[in-house]
Amino acid sequence: MRAAIIERYGPPEVVVIREVPTPVPNEDEILVRITTTTVNSGDARVRGLRVPRGMSLMMRFALGFNGPKQQIGGFDDAGRLEAADLLLGTVEAKREA
Repeated sequence: MRAAIIERYGPPEVVVIREVPTPVPNEDEILVRITTTTVNSGDARVRGLRVPRGMSLMMRFALGFNGPKQQIGGFDDAGRLEAADLLLGTVEAKREA
């Protein structure tokens, strides 16, 4: 599968597209084929490490994804999902007090 890889902070040129092994889900996981994602100004600031002083340890990526599911493991809700169902989801950064 293709993946956007960033090995160091810097300008847009640090992002490279590479072929990487396709992950195999465990019994309690699913594999999702990403067909569309977002890249926003916050992602660009993180990629370039342009964050306010003292924030570099607390930065979080806010990622979105959607696309058809590839494979379903044996988790409790597996009966509600079928291979090739369309999904839409987001991942949120959680702050712990």
